[in-house]
Amino acid sequence: MHDEQTISESEDEERDYYFKLRTFFDNDCTKLLRNLLENYFPEYTIFLQKIPQDAYETDDNPDGIISKKHRHTLEKERSISTKFKFNLLCIIFQTGICNEMCGCPSGGWQNNNPYLADPQNTGDDILQLFNIWQQYLSDEDTEDLSEKDYDKICSILLRVSQRLSKNYPIIGKKFLRSAEKTLSHGIIFDMISILL
Repeated sequence: MHDEQTISESEDEERDYYFKLRTFFDNDCTKLLRNLLENYFPEYTIFLQKIPQDAYETDDNPDGIISKKHRHTLEKERSISTKFKFNLLCIIFQTGICNEMCGCPSGGWQNNNPYLADPQNTGDDILQLFNIWQQYLSDEDTEDLSEKDYDKICSILLRVSQRLSKNYPIIGKKFLRSAEKTLSHGIIFDMISILL
């Protein structure tokens, strides 16, 4: 009986880690990317014009990274809206339309490593967010995350938020405050328990 209770508590904890990060990405990371795009493109029509046509999936271009559903969302809206979810926002950055402002990731937008040793620009940071999302959070069938992975991801997210706060005094600082409030609690307590 005791073993069953321990397994159940462990599973609950892993689900808690997953949902805490999932919520952070759905809310805070999504808001960050929306704010960056609004900062880069105050005019929505210019934003739409900058998206390369070959980025759109069509019958002639089945490899386009913006699906027909996402294209419909982009064309229907009149601004960068709350209908732009995290995945779509990352895809928009992957088209390269923001490379002049945030930089292209050092390994390119198709690099799928969420643990970049030496991020060079905001593009690297955005790519890390997307890769963490892809690797750990986008598959809703697997709603758990080990404590080790959770701590590693929180550490990465805190470093990303610190770098962004230096590059974007308003947007980045809001993201940093949110990350510190949401993510550092677990890391601090983990570090204290190690010291004791």
